[in-house]
Amino acid sequence: MEIPEEKIIRLADYARNRLDPVVESEMSKIVGNDETGRRLAREAARLELVVSAVHAQDSLNAGAALAQVRSRIKSSRRAKRLNFLRTAAAACFVPLLLITGFYVWNTHFRDDVNPITITTSTGVTSQFILPDGSKVWMNSNSSLTYPDKFKKGNRTVSLEGEAYFEVSKDSRRKFVVNASDVQIEVYGTRFNVDAYSNADGKVRTSLYQGSIALKFKDSSGDMRCITVRPGQKYIYDSALGKMSCSESDAPVETSWKEGRILFDSTPLAEVLRMIGNRYNIEFIVKDSSLLRKRYTGCFTNQRLEVVLAHFEKSAGMHFDLDYMGSGDDSSTLNGRQVIVVH
Repeated sequence: MEIPEEKIIRLADYARNRLDPVVESEMSKIVGNDETGRRLAREAARLELVVSAVHAQDSLNAGAALAQVRSRIKSSRRAKRLNFLRTAAAACFVPLLLITGFYVWNTHFRDDVNPITITTSTGVTSQFILPDGSKVWMNSNSSLTYPDKFKKGNRTVSLEGEAYFEVSKDSRRKFVVNASDVQIEVYGTRFNVDAYSNADGKVRTSLYQGSIALKFKDSSGDMRCITVRPGQKYIYDSALGKMSCSESDAPVETSWKEGRILFDSTPLAEVLRMIGNRYNIEFIVKDSSLLRKRYTGCFTNQRLEVVLAHFEKSAGMHFDLDYMGSGDDSSTLNGRQVIVVH
């Protein structure tokens, strides 16, 4: 909102506490009807001394900002208005200078790097941006550790659980994801990584755009590297040291980003794994014939009991939530609640 010229003059006096109470009340509507606004106005007046010194050294160039103002000022109060506007320009310039200086120092000169860990709880997904501008979506019961700034060299993060990445391109610095026993290298692309350590010990990587490389140890203990193409999904079995390839299914694999669990003729083993990741459940299937069945459907934010009731009704399965096996903590497995499927 443009302020009339006569109010600019009053605002200059307001900053110096020279107004009577009636006019001060009117000007409070401009600077903010609270103590913070009045304090900032008084600070602007005090900054005038700093601006005068800086202006004398020709370090503060307010000429461009004042050019438009000079063309509109024709009265004898010209000097007074310019003085106030110079102060206002300094009030904006000083914080901007501090912010810019901090950014340059933080990005180029600070040597220490501090790790940050983002963790999601059961049934919760999260989206955030890394220091290099890369976007990350994290699924339920997952965590990602990364530095608060990426220095020279690789941009390395560590994942436990599942995450979808949209990596900012940087030809000078590879983006590296350490996920269990697999290292994923990329310069700029979109891909999904499923690496829950408390599940079946497998790392699933699906590429949707760009190119990535997977580094892993084979069954003989030798390091190997595979280049992945868009549309491919690689599954690494840590116990066997084997990597298998299939076609990726982006709508199913990334449905969790929108808070959904989507099945499209999906085998029961995969269905239960996806549900288990969302609700932190470990399913034990007693009837192996059920594993040959496939399911199609979609769940959003339903409670676990609602999801299980659907399968009991539509597929004739029974879920035992009171399973007790052997051991002191027999109702859990890999840190998850156990549910037996009959």
